[in-house]
Amino acid sequence: MVSSRKSRILALSAVLLTLVFVMITTHNRSAAGMASFHGNSAKQAATETTTRIGGIDESAIKSNEDKIKQKIQQGKVEQAVNAGATEKELKELRKQQQAEIQHQREQGKPITPGSASTNEADIVFDPAQELQSIMSLSPVVIFSKSYCGYSKALKNLLSSEYELNPAPTIVELDKHKQGRALQDYIAQKTGRKTVPNLLINGISRGGSDEMRKLHDEGKLLAMLNQWGGKSVKATKINAPSNS
Repeated sequence: MVSSRKSRILALSAVLLTLVFVMITTHNRSAAGMASFHGNSAKQAATETTTRIGGIDESAIKSNEDKIKQKIQQGKVEQAVNAGATEKELKELRKQQQAEIQHQREQGKPITPGSASTNEADIVFDPAQELQSIMSLSPVVIFSKSYCGYSKALKNLLSSEYELNPAPTIVELDKHKQGRALQDYIAQKTGRKTVPNLLINGISRGGSDEMRKLHDEGKLLAMLNQWGGKSVKATKINAPSNS
């Protein structure tokens, strides 16, 4: 009887222990599963957040860089186009101006480059370029002023007493839009500040008084040919055949 009772107690204890063990095991597995789930979820959320933030930053930076590059490139293109257009316009204006000067010279009219119909002087004026352009028309250039008596005397002396080939280019500085600036530059280059100023092969040979003195001494013809070299041929008008 006692033995049977002990057996039942032992059996009941074993069942209880088994139940407790099962409950503990189940609870531990559940807790571990929940912890793993929460851990994975947190990691995934952190990864997604980091990826999303990194993606946004990289995209924004790349987009800004692309926009900046496009603006820089666009600015360079516009600058190049504008510079090219300006240079082309100036070349065309100079070409038109030289054509008009040449036309006036062929008709025997005084050359007044700055009074041409073009407005190049209003855009940009380069006295060095202007002087070079004038001298390219003829190796003999007379810088004059239309109202100046000395200028008239020199022009009359050379046209009535001598024949110069090629014919002189006459620039009336008072009719040139940039006459003051051009005269100042010529003074700087040649050392002669007043008009008339006779240039032969780019060198100032003097004014009215100097040429009149040489003419009166009978030396002007020889000096004109000496100054002109191979570029200018000077002859005396109505000179005797045996002179």
